Amino acid sequence: MPPTASPFRAWIVLIALVAMTFGGTTGASFALPLASHNDFNVVDWELHHLSGKWLYLGGRLIKGKLSRQAEDAHIALFLDLSGRIERLQQNGATDPRGAGELADLEKRRHEIENDVEASIEARITATAEDTGLTSSFPLFPEARKRGVTGAAD
Repeated sequence: MPPTASPFRAWIVLIALVAMTFGGTTGASFALPLASHNDFNVVDWELHHLSGKWLYLGGRLIKGKLSRQAEDAHIALFLDLSGRIERLQQNGATDPRGAGELADLEKRRHEIENDVEASIEARITATAEDTGLTSSFPLFPEARKRGVTGAAD
């Protein structure tokens, strides 16, 4: 029977990965030329968003997972807010009341955006795994089998 990793070692690996993410993105931001304002650049996108995702996932680990009903409510609210924001933008919310409402809606949408992204990503991953699709990413294949808690399924 192979030896199992201690939870302490798992936390060290997690902290090291987060530190490498922050260090790598900072170093890459100085070394790589970024795209112009109107061009999409994967490296630029990762530099700006990856560390925020790690922080969100760490916070969600502490706060606990959302229930399926809360996830559904956040997704529905996000889509509703996006539709309302788009309508206000198309109608040219130039008056102070319209501009204030637009800012409030954008703030509310931003507050739940990470939860919605994580919920959708989790559902896509579950669907892919249910259909037998696998990742070619070689790191920690046993961790995917055991899940977050470390208990075998």
